[in-house]
Amino acid sequence: MKKFILSVLFLSNFVSFSQNNLRTGNWCYTDEYNAELLRKHPEIIENYEMIEAQVRALQEQGYGLNGNQEASIIIPVVVHVIMDEDGSGYIDETQVQSGIDVLNRDFQKLNADTVNVHSIFKPLIANVDIEFRLATIDPNGNCTNGIVYVKSSKTNNADDGVKSVSYWNSQKYFNVWLVKSIGGGNGGTVLGYAQFPYSWGGGINNTYGLVVRQDYWGTTGTSNGDGRTATHEVGHCLGLYHTFQSGCGGNCSTSGDQVCDTPPAAQDTYGCDMNQNTCSNDASGPSAFSTDVVDMIENYMSYDACQYMFTLGQKSRMLSAISSISGLQNLTSSPNLAATGTADPYNPPLCAPKADFIWNYDMICEGASVDYTDRSWNGDATAWNWTFPGGTPSSSTQQNPTITYNTAGSYDATLNASNSAGSDTKTYTNVVYVSSANAQYSNWFYKEDFEDANTVASDWIIQNPSGYRTWIQTSLASATGGYSMMINNYSGTSVGETDALISPSYDLSQVPSPQLTFKYAYAQKNSSNDDWLKVYISTNCGKTWNLRFSKKGSQLNANNIIQNSNYVPATGDWIDATVYISAYASASNVRVKFEFISDQGNNIYIDDINIANPNSVQEFSALSSLQLYPNPAKEQTTLKLDLNKKVDNAEIVLLDVVGKKVADITNGNKIVKGNYTFTIETVNLPAGIYFVQVTLDGEKVIKKLMVQ
Repeated sequence: MKKFILSVLFLSNFVSFSQNNLRTGNWCYTDEYNAELLRKHPEIIENYEMIEAQVRALQEQGYGLNGNQEASIIIPVVVHVIMDEDGSGYIDETQVQSGIDVLNRDFQKLNADTVNVHSIFKPLIANVDIEFRLATIDPNGNCTNGIVYVKSSKTNNADDGVKSVSYWNSQKYFNVWLVKSIGGGNGGTVLGYAQFPYSWGGGINNTYGLVVRQDYWGTTGTSNGDGRTATHEVGHCLGLYHTFQSGCGGNCSTSGDQVCDTPPAAQDTYGCDMNQNTCSNDASGPSAFSTDVVDMIENYMSYDACQYMFTLGQKSRMLSAISSISGLQNLTSSPNLAATGTADPYNPPLCAPKADFIWNYDMICEGASVDYTDRSWNGDATAWNWTFPGGTPSSSTQQNPTITYNTAGSYDATLNASNSAGSDTKTYTNVVYVSSANAQYSNWFYKEDFEDANTVASDWIIQNPSGYRTWIQTSLASATGGYSMMINNYSGTSVGETDALISPSYDLSQVPSPQLTFKYAYAQKNSSNDDWLKVYISTNCGKTWNLRFSKKGSQLNANNIIQNSNYVPATGDWIDATVYISAYASASNVRVKFEFISDQGNNIYIDDINIANPNSVQEFSALSSLQLYPNPAKEQTTLKLDLNKKVDNAEIVLLDVVGKKVADITNGNKIVKGNYTFTIETVNLPAGIYFVQVTLDGEKVIKKLMVQ
């Protein structure tokens, strides 16, 4: 029974904090994260009890303070920089090293701002005597600088899923994951979180380490802070709790942060009030204090802005944890330091680079240019050999070349980066899509119903940076006809994953006051899903985009459909959307982009895209479906109409690309409700683009036809 009670108390320690700290400013997510970990894996608690007893026993002996510690501790580190698919979230190696430097200053009492510590606490400032070193040998025995760069949308609202993107054995390397943003926080902005060293497998497992926002790592580059988010989180990884853990508590050795030279604090605070004193039981238990003292807001394990120190008691607890936990023992052992290239003498070698690069535009018009930027890592490159099929020049030895593309097409790019230690080659396929400055279609109306797979494949561009689920043609549901476009967002997508569906180019100069309309269907998995649909317009072949439509979360889910199963819309689920684009009436080359950003909600479908003057073209009230097949056609094609009511005046004509009538299919006929099939002879027509114009009692639509 005793063990059961202790287990419940341990779990409630984290749960109670999670529930009471739901306020803006809760920048450390460690307590909430570990509370959830314990809910999912209560078997960890027994391991915790065993380790905690060992740690406490060593603390009571003053381990690490009385000469009973072994040599200074070295921790091998690997930093995983998780960038978004477009390369955002990148930080350079100088900023990565600056984060390591902050840790070493803080853990070795080399920070000059210890002068700001209360005089009563200055004798307690500890040199923890831990040094963090970037690994120089990777898990495969290869040369490394201890930094890994990986692209993944899991860098957005990151959780433990990001750790599987890039991971080195945590009993050999201390893993740090740098991300763009972190999920959770209950309304606050989370800057980092860590895992306590009490899991299975020697106390640490494959999620052990810390996750930190890249803009709060180090003090250079993109950093917005002093780099001490990492100092705080590493403290958690080595067994430290918050100084305000469980409030004022009781006996200092068994409650709160279980360290007796950190005065208890009633709650987390965020300022820098040097006179703050929230508890009066500071002398309880074997405390370092004989009377009530102010809160130690300058402690790294507080939430306050003025953090300058670890205490001797915290040093003893961290070193006791390292000595008690087999995984940490192995991590810091001499054989492992040798295996990871972090033993003395520590002289990181020059490694061969890992070639990588980014570019500023992925769509341009003929004659435009793209800037390429070297992002090679692992070792500083000293030579660069680029190849650019279709580009001018077609090769370059510059580090960051600019390339012009004069001919329409889709082109790859390759970089070979080298130094005296070796070389590496990276190729990205279809990095840039070059199109003609002349629009593909020039007419007074455009309609896309996604019925023809060939048209979808030839006309529409799908951007899928992650390589996972994206826009596909589907017969699962449609607003009209038998097909639509969809993203299976119910499963297989990541938070922040962005997929784009880009139209062919249109000349809108013939469309007075154009308006874009489309239909979509969407459901949320739960009410907190913030899936996001945006619609953009480009007038320069997709080089730049202007946002014209944006709906997110419940706003996107206008029908308020919450469904925790794979969503397939019913007939009445389709929502009409209108995008006002009259500002582009004179634009001769316009593309439309439908961009979906996943929050792991449910599926989204799009159908029946129209660009027209709203006063000249209407939706068909009489037409249930329209199909044109085969398309492209060689000898003939078939037009199939499904009418849901009688039409007094039906006119169907074939037009050429400039709108001149080529043939009458039917003219002025009355037709009743039902299915109709018309054969259109194309065998004698020159190859090219044509349009089938259907007018039913004044309601008009155009269907494009390719003739081969």
